Amino acid sequence: MNVLFLVSSSPYYTNTVRDYDQAFSLYSRHAVTVLDLMANDWTIDFNRFDLVLVSYSFFSCVDVIDPLIVKKFRMFQGPKVGIFQDEYTYFLRARESLLKMGFTLFITCVPRRFWRDVFRDEFASMPLVQALTGYVPENLLQLPPPRPIAERRWHIGYRSRLVPFRYGRLTMEKYTIGVEMRKRCEERGIPANIDVTTAGRIYGDAWPAFIRDCRTMLMTESGSNVFDFSGKVIPQLNRYLAEHPNASFEAVHKLFLEDIDDKILMNQISPKAFETAAMGTALICFEGEYSGVIKPDIHYIPLKKDYSNVDEVFEKLRDTDLLETLAQRTRDDIILSGRYSYQRYIARVDGILEGLPRSQPLYKTRRSLWN
Repeated sequence: MNVLFLVSSSPYYTNTVRDYDQAFSLYSRHAVTVLDLMANDWTIDFNRFDLVLVSYSFFSCVDVIDPLIVKKFRMFQGPKVGIFQDEYTYFLRARESLLKMGFTLFITCVPRRFWRDVFRDEFASMPLVQALTGYVPENLLQLPPPRPIAERRWHIGYRSRLVPFRYGRLTMEKYTIGVEMRKRCEERGIPANIDVTTAGRIYGDAWPAFIRDCRTMLMTESGSNVFDFSGKVIPQLNRYLAEHPNASFEAVHKLFLEDIDDKILMNQISPKAFETAAMGTALICFEGEYSGVIKPDIHYIPLKKDYSNVDEVFEKLRDTDLLETLAQRTRDDIILSGRYSYQRYIARVDGILEGLPRSQPLYKTRRSLWN
């Protein structure tokens, strides 16, 4: 098949976004033509292609989808497949345009048990495919072998930043784990490189180099559990913060988010876990499900969210043999096994695309296309 793949290179400063989009060109058995939103070349004839695929990078960079793009989609009669992440933002704000564009299928990060809650009303019969937010790129396997744990400078490493309050408790955990663990490391004199400021962010080749110099890396589940279906709560929250810029997260959450947070659980594993495992760095994770990919005490050291077992965690940091065993097992199970490789993911997507009807169907009931 000839596939037109719509992307946006704007967020490619983040390795995982770039790796996701590039994987389709690298591994698909179909002929993939990439159309970058940043190029603004919409003269291309969609009818030259058998199928149109849209990346989450595209949806993340458009607040309102251009009417010209909507028109081109409406006129194209072949299958149209959208890949979504951060559905709590990018799917919700694009719903009206998506209906006009006439998509055939969505690839989504929403856990299956919440499909009815998110894709409802006019989307209730939309066929869905569940996928992770990212997979293992080939370049992680081509890096030098992991450095011995005992030779690494930092006992704990981490990077994050304060996120807008509107994303709720789950996203806030990425920030609070850094703040709390940095404080505890400083109190105990543990060598740690933990930074939760925007200035401390690390990009490009410097990021894997940093991971390789850490014995362990902190980790939380990824996602946001705040879905503002009405479209009214988040604007109210933003107006309140503009008037009360020093308001605390707890105060804002109680006023605006208490009724809509943690009703739909988007908790999932982050691609950062794959990067960390590939570098042979052990994981210290808040307790959670992590999309069923990693398990406590098998692939990571569990940290309770109230930090009540933090001394036990710090004690395990002293045992470099334990950390080596944990890191090697995780690398074997998650990286070297190939179960979560981009090659395998793209092969599965290729099979689904090949099974789609060549013209737009009218789906009466939802079908799961990927078990």
